[in-house]
Amino acid sequence: MSGSSKNLDKLTPKQRALYELLLKEKKGQLQATTTQALERTIPRRAGTEPAPASFPQQRLWVVDQLEGGEAFAYNVHITVQFTGVLDVPLLERCVNQVVRRHESLRTVFAARDDGLPIQVVVPELLLTIPVEDISRLGKAEQDEEVERRTSEESQRLFDLARGPLLRGKVLRLGPDNHVALVTMHHLVTDRWSLGVFVRELMAFYAAEVTGQAP
Repeated sequence: MSGSSKNLDKLTPKQRALYELLLKEKKGQLQATTTQALERTIPRRAGTEPAPASFPQQRLWVVDQLEGGEAFAYNVHITVQFTGVLDVPLLERCVNQVVRRHESLRTVFAARDDGLPIQVVVPELLLTIPVEDISRLGKAEQDEEVERRTSEESQRLFDLARGPLLRGKVLRLGPDNHVALVTMHHLVTDRWSLGVFVRELMAFYAAEVTGQAP
């Protein structure tokens, strides 16, 4: 939280309360009332209207507003290694098939009049997957470059209001060797959900390659 205290006066009373709860959570000082708030049942969203952000989402959102350039700590990142021929346009189509299945991957966060966030689901989102070719480099240089770009991608900030809150990039190491870098904001995913994302992506890709229904 370094460097954030000078921004505390920018918070609304509700935002400050959420931020203070986050500090207590980090110190293991959550009170019973806070725990109860975390465990409340989340109502089903009606139609296509915006929905209130969950209590943990509100806290993460406030931290993002306060921390600025240090908010990348809430990015969730994985790398996926592909061996064999990779059809990148097909991979891109499969990514967008997964995105269509899950509203959370199409969610952005707008501020209400009281300064707290609401979840807004974008009806349609089409992602592009850029490819960067580093096949000209030697093995050792490739390893360094993959590590550097992985760190770079994992620390690049998201615009929570505009989205999208996920992105991907493919590094081409050779004709049959690729690494995909996938980054999402913790507001819309967690480590378990990333596993779901990868499994569904691979299921769509395998189905397209074999001509079967996923």
